[in-house]
Amino acid sequence: RRTMVLASLALFIAVYVTSLDIQTVLIFVAVLLLHEGGHVLAMKLFGYRNMAMLFIPFLGALATARKDDATLTEKVWISLAGPLPGLCLAVLLSAILQMGWLDPSGTVTAWLAEAIPILLLLNLFTLLPMYPLDGGQVADLLLFSRRPYLGSVFKAFGVAALVLISLLMSQPMLFVSAVLIGSTLPT
Repeated sequence: RRTMVLASLALFIAVYVTSLDIQTVLIFVAVLLLHEGGHVLAMKLFGYRNMAMLFIPFLGALATARKDDATLTEKVWISLAGPLPGLCLAVLLSAILQMGWLDPSGTVTAWLAEAIPILLLLNLFTLLPMYPLDGGQVADLLLFSRRPYLGSVFKAFGVAALVLISLLMSQPMLFVSAVLIGSTLPT
């Protein structure tokens, strides 16, 4: 598993370093590690087994684990454990910058100024109610766990929204993501 994580991380960095500067790539990787680490920590606390993390170029990262008797509450908290720490950290770092505790021309300030929007955007994006994003998983669990047909309709709308966003933003990888997500919908 460690080899798989490291290999996927190396591929992820290699893909992004061709289009972004190394500082941005390192910040992006750190934000993803924090996000997925939150999921992994919550899974450990709730007694999940076989935990794994994987970086997926153009898509982000993913943490998986297994627990046959997981409760609805556990699943919701695990979904929220990814974005909430990143959002809290973004607020804390913003407050530190606003208070002027750091040298405005310093390297740390420059890194934090770049990290804050990445923390906010990534974690807010994952809270969108589109399956399989964290917000979509929470919505699916809370609203559709007892109505799988409506859950499938909800997921289909999420795929359609992702397709629309990919077209409006001219982001072909979002379109590929939508197709991959759409392929998981039940027929």
